[in-house]
Amino acid sequence: LAEPGPRTRAWVARGWIASWKIDEALEVIEEIKKDPAAEKLVDYLFGHAFLALAKREIATTGGGQYTQSQFEDALRHFKLASKTTASSWADLWLGLAESAWYAQDLEAGHEAATRAIQLAPKLPQARVVAGRLLFSSYIAEVDEQAKARLWEKSHATFQEAIALYGKPAEYAQQSALADVHAQCGDLQGWKKDTAAAIQSYAAAIEWDPAVVKFPQVHSLLGAEAFLTCIEDGATRFTARAGDTDARNATTSWWKGFAQFENAKWPESEASFRRAVELWPAFTNSWYYVFRAAFSQQRYEEAIEALKNYRRIDPEGLTATLGGDFARNESVLNGLIGWCADPAKQKGRVRNDDAAMICEVFTKVQPEVARHWNNLGLFLRDQGDALRMRRGEKPDPEVLQDLWQRSFAAYERSIELSPKDPNYINDTAVMLHYYLKRDFERAQAMYEQSFKYAEEELARTDLSPDDRAVREIAKRDSADNQRRLKKWLELRETQPDLDPQSVR
Repeated sequence: LAEPGPRTRAWVARGWIASWKIDEALEVIEEIKKDPAAEKLVDYLFGHAFLALAKREIATTGGGQYTQSQFEDALRHFKLASKTTASSWADLWLGLAESAWYAQDLEAGHEAATRAIQLAPKLPQARVVAGRLLFSSYIAEVDEQAKARLWEKSHATFQEAIALYGKPAEYAQQSALADVHAQCGDLQGWKKDTAAAIQSYAAAIEWDPAVVKFPQVHSLLGAEAFLTCIEDGATRFTARAGDTDARNATTSWWKGFAQFENAKWPESEASFRRAVELWPAFTNSWYYVFRAAFSQQRYEEAIEALKNYRRIDPEGLTATLGGDFARNESVLNGLIGWCADPAKQKGRVRNDDAAMICEVFTKVQPEVARHWNNLGLFLRDQGDALRMRRGEKPDPEVLQDLWQRSFAAYERSIELSPKDPNYINDTAVMLHYYLKRDFERAQAMYEQSFKYAEEELARTDLSPDDRAVREIAKRDSADNQRRLKKWLELRETQPDLDPQSVR
């Protein structure tokens, strides 16, 4: 068989380029380069290879230190190719125009785009690039009349591209059409034509939500207009693609976010539940379900959503709560208060859920002693509640686990705040009444708690609330010292005596 000629190799190279396998393409181009008769192909192919390489970098990594120079290399090769007989090829001029847009050589770009349209008047991509170049010139122009003309030309060119795309059935063409609609939205946004931008972005969502830059659209439109846009676009996309298309997860998430921003709590909750149902990796949907349910005073559902997020993505939950902690702290404290209120729980306090929320606090703010002390309290109270249930004998291993976890949390609180008399007393209580060990240490801690409480109470700048708390520490530590001393004496004759029974 004869060796393939330059033209055949050129098609092979273009195939590799289209697949973004640039190294393979460059190897083929180097082979073509050895043939003096193929000179016009080499710069043309190098242009497409460097253009594809730079676009691949943007798509996969957001661009690197060499991306801009790759666009400039592509432009240089296309310009060289345009001086050969390859100048009659529309895709050469299209590549030159696109490279020029990225390299911001707008003059060369406009000329190349015009040539591409002349050679391929039915090719929508040529008008898309022409529209982008006009958009860039519009942004750069300072003369208001010239600026207005450039806006009109850019908008008209984008509309011509939309008309040429029609209603494509192929996925790649649908994505390209969505991108043109989004470009129109950007253009209209620059002109502050919000109503038109809403329609353009909604059309982009209808054709492919995956190409829409939702954070940018949200920033440009604002909360209320974005809600109108995403609700319309999501409805249109579902009508076109069906409700089982996985991209509905993206539209549902952003619809839920917009509804959340606009305090449409039931709608937001439903949208986020739909998003995570379609795409479980959207784990932070559970955060918004939690917040939306709380805002509807559906506290049990809020706690369940929090548990789901914690179970599926604990690190994500910690990061999300920490991102707006001031607001989230008040919501979480509200849930703790609801859990701890017997009147709201038919007399049976939800210590386990309160402990779970406190544990979440320790993940978000591990340096705050108060969170650890609260965790210790609710774990201890959970065990007490299990012991006091009528007709139910708790599993000793479950109780021991709760006591150990409670003690560990209390210990962490005094590591962080070693002179807090209340925390010291609480920690000693676990040794004295629950774990029933290290009694000498417990007695020493009670004495320490009493001492620090007296020191605090001697301060003249103590607030009434803080003074009341320190009075409790002084009272309880003194009483616990007395009870522990008495129990140690009685234990000599009553070895099975429960420390909690000594008054």
